[in-house]
Amino acid sequence: MKKIYFLIFILLQSFYIYSLDFAHAVDFSLGWENIGLSPETTWMPYAEIQHTQGSRKELSASFTYHFILNFDNSRFFYKPSIGLDYGATWSLAGAMNVLGLNLSPLCFGVYMTDPMSAYEKNELKGKIFATFDLNPVGLSLGGNMTHDSGIFGSPEREWTDPEDQFGTQYYPFGHEYSYFKYTANIAVRFWGMITDRIGLGMSFASDAFILETPVEFFNKDNMPPALGYNVIGGLYIVIL
Repeated sequence: MKKIYFLIFILLQSFYIYSLDFAHAVDFSLGWENIGLSPETTWMPYAEIQHTQGSRKELSASFTYHFILNFDNSRFFYKPSIGLDYGATWSLAGAMNVLGLNLSPLCFGVYMTDPMSAYEKNELKGKIFATFDLNPVGLSLGGNMTHDSGIFGSPEREWTDPEDQFGTQYYPFGHEYSYFKYTANIAVRFWGMITDRIGLGMSFASDAFILETPVEFFNKDNMPPALGYNVIGGLYIVIL
């Protein structure tokens, strides 16, 4: 028990020595996404290389909460996040709506201006800040919310070979679809402090690398993962 008390004491002292500052932020963003860039990286479900599926276009909306850990007078910070992503997707074969929960445990960033921790709390109003964020590990799990509607590609609403549908397109619209997604994200954010505790600004970001694979009980059909990218931007709010 004494060891536990000692560890708690050391932890509290470390917070005091390094003067850790906490902040919260939320993103409300809209964007564009493209998934399935080649026959080898198509996204689901008919993935043989000889059948080119084309790519899945997506308009996305997201809400993300960030926990920001600033170090005293340092430009660097740690910024894990959790959020929800909604996407309206379409192609020649129809459309669907996907919803996913995303988690980013290893996001780090650097201030391009003086950090917030360089000021006293009562000096923040009117100050402007900008950051560059690097998130090498984004994890998302989601699925199709409208699997009871959509187009299968045949009058009988049955699965058919790609050649019997719209050209060489073959998508599971109207079908149950769940996915696991890995992303690598970069972002530039800036905001102005409108009070000593609230900042308001903009966020511009991109999942420069997306790797999506169908869950389907851990992809029992051995479908290859799909590659993609997106660009997003929106409102950014910081709360101390």
